[in-house]
Amino acid sequence: MNRSEELVYKLCRKSFLSLWSYATPKGKNGKELCDVLIVSDPDIIIISVKDIELKNHGDVSVNWRRWQKKSNRRIL
Repeated sequence: MNRSEELVYKLCRKSFLSLWSYATPKGKNGKELCDVLIVSDPDIIIISVKDIELKNHGDVSVNWRRWQKKSNRRIL
């Protein structure tokens, strides 16, 4: 669990959401579905945290494009 995932989990655990939240639920194949799943019929909230660092290699526009490419790849 990285820092961002831990923050989201602690917020859910310390709030009223603790009654309806499940940390790192697993699918049929044992793979993690999301970071936190909140189920309160009829609503479902899915929280998936991505911790992607913006690297500084000089040109800001190049850095930004690289970050966007990396973050989009992880979402899919």
